[in-house]
Amino acid sequence: MVKFQKFRIGDLFTAESGDTDLKKVDIENNGVPVITSGVQNYGILGLTTKKAKVIPQNTITVDMFGNVYFRDFEYKMVTHARVFSLIPKQNITRSIGLYFQTCLSKHKSKFSYDNMCVFTKLENETIELPIADAGKLDVEFIENYIRQLEADCLQQLEAYLIATGLDDYVLNDKDKKTLSLSQVDISDEVRHSKNVVEDEQLKFKEFQIDDLFVKKKLGHKRPFTKAKDTSDHKTKEFNLPLINAKMGDNGIMFYGRSQDFDHIEKSIAIIQNGAIATGKVYVQPQHTGVLWDGYLIQSNFEVDKECRRLFYIATCIEKTIRPIFNRDNKATWNRIKGYKIKLPVTDDNTLDFEYMENYIRAVEKLTIKDVIEYKDKMIALTKKNI
Repeated sequence: MVKFQKFRIGDLFTAESGDTDLKKVDIENNGVPVITSGVQNYGILGLTTKKAKVIPQNTITVDMFGNVYFRDFEYKMVTHARVFSLIPKQNITRSIGLYFQTCLSKHKSKFSYDNMCVFTKLENETIELPIADAGKLDVEFIENYIRQLEADCLQQLEAYLIATGLDDYVLNDKDKKTLSLSQVDISDEVRHSKNVVEDEQLKFKEFQIDDLFVKKKLGHKRPFTKAKDTSDHKTKEFNLPLINAKMGDNGIMFYGRSQDFDHIEKSIAIIQNGAIATGKVYVQPQHTGVLWDGYLIQSNFEVDKECRRLFYIATCIEKTIRPIFNRDNKATWNRIKGYKIKLPVTDDNTLDFEYMENYIRAVEKLTIKDVIEYKDKMIALTKKNI
């Protein structure tokens, strides 16, 4: 039977912060990864060659919201977003780092924008770890546990891809033509396909946002308090996603009871406030409600089952409004509804939904191709190790 023991976080780690205020303007096409706050792209802002402190690999980053990520690569950190590194006092492997990440993440619920996570608040907290003889960390148990967990997850991923039809990532002639027309950075094999019409071009037209969408008035059906009537994770009781000023996680920060909140499906969420989230746009295929600092808009055209039309148009909306609005200039509906976006149209100047759906499906295939190849590679390695 595995024994567990509580360890003080400050006894396991020291903390380091960045020394340079790296920002978006410092991001380049090469260099060392830059870590910031948030969950989007696991907190990786991009790459930079700008001079700044380099944090060694096999360390852990924690941001002001309590998001925790193990890093098996060297990186630099921004200073304005209040992210810091936990440096293990003893060398750790990837498996141990991932195990620590999960244990440390259990403290995330204690932190928020009003109570930011810093090392002085975290160092006296504890995590439970498996121990072997003489109270030492049971490294063998952790390595085997993570290996088996990864194998189980890969099996579930494979089953999901097959069940949803996403295991098909081979581009057909229609996909190749669509990607060629959209000038996506595609392979020579696709670009020079004999079925791609080189001289055919897309036709675009500008549409005002409020000509295509209407903001839905959604609220609380009864008085509520966030502490008692919402949850930060989905449960049988708290089953309705609620948007808030959230970066990543599709704009979902809390869950409420579906009977307590107005909600709609097949909509687009726009985050109107937040230090880093203002102007983010997310498609919400499922029933969704609103907590604060955002709103849902619904189309005046029919939405396809997979919401591919919405995914295409949501990207166009974000590309237009994201650079304009910020925390001091909130992305409210009254401000954004008059902006225009360019969308593909047919010869009779109506929205070319067929192209939009084909484009999103082709991009899905390009994206899922890397996932499937990674999955197959990892399954082969797992079978060899277990």
